[in-house]
Amino acid sequence: MLGRDRVSSLRRAALDRETEVLHQEVDIDDDVLVHRLLFAPREEVTLDLRELELKVAARQDRRVYLGGAFVEHAADDDEA
Repeated sequence: MLGRDRVSSLRRAALDRETEVLHQEVDIDDDVLVHRLLFAPREEVTLDLRELELKVAARQDRRVYLGGAFVEHAADDDEA
């Protein structure tokens, strides 16, 4: 799972209308897809993915658009 720190960083980025993805990179490490995101004006998040469903949508710019709600799924063994 993402863990509290990563979820908090993603929440702050999603709730700030000025947030923009400055840089992203993807690596494969031991069969895990590692996606690193650098947001402006702040926040940096690394996501470790074992499965991925990708949906691509055209955007006029790189701002993060707020949806209906921020949804998070957490397990009891989530890292802090």
